Amino acid sequence: MVGDNRKKILILDNDDRVLWALKDAFETKGHKTWTTWSGQEALGLLRSVEFDVLLTASYLADMHIGDFLHHVERMTVQPWIVVMEDSVPPRVDLRRCNVFGISAVVDKNDPVKIREVVSSCCADGPLAKTTVH
Repeated sequence: MVGDNRKKILILDNDDRVLWALKDAFETKGHKTWTTWSGQEALGLLRSVEFDVLLTASYLADMHIGDFLHHVERMTVQPWIVVMEDSVPPRVDLRRCNVFGISAVVDKNDPVKIREVVSSCCADGPLAKTTVH
């Protein structure tokens, strides 16, 4: 669609229930979403589409999250990166997370917080992307 200004969100998780629930929630809000359980497939999508937000589980079925984020970090256009953990400690050390450009870490079991954080990233528009030289 020409002039499609919807925010693009890539959701990566190994649980189909999570994928479809988040896809439905974000599309209801007017965002365009892609879903996958595969880190390799997600890397291919990230090379072909300029996503505003990458929402990923900390566990990937086909590769280590650190390896995945290292590949993402080397891409020309960087989306906001939100990582879903099965349980988030009360004080997540984002300085450690920033090594891979992670914008936020959220509790995977808190869909309200996930939507809130992703919506916040989407609201920042073009500033969500940093060109790596």
